[in-house]
Amino acid sequence: FSLGDRAALPLLQKADREASKGGDTALHMRVLMLLVRNYISQDRPNDIATTLNRALSMDPRHREAREMYAKVLEKVRMYDKALVVLRQLREEEPESLQAACRLVRLAQSIASWEDFEHLVGPMMD
Repeated sequence: FSLGDRAALPLLQKADREASKGGDTALHMRVLMLLVRNYISQDRPNDIATTLNRALSMDPRHREAREMYAKVLEKVRMYDKALVVLRQLREEEPESLQAACRLVRLAQSIASWEDFEHLVGPMMD
């Protein structure tokens, strides 16, 4: 089975319980990210939000969790909050083409070209 299968969910939930007892934050974060992916594949928005909140409370700087959080915010049309998260990710890695593209894609999808630079900020310095 794959991580998106319903059959994988009990195993991931058990791994989450065990990882939370072990004190290995990095391992626990990996398990939580796998859980989020599983919940996304099953379209379980409440579980996605709950698990991402747990992950971000453990490590607010965790890049993958924040990227997933931005995607969830975008999906539920909370564009302003998604832009804030994506701007922060872009500022942390100004050389990252991937971060720049995500920010540009979101800004283009929600704004007219006149508003584009206001939303994204200067892309080229």
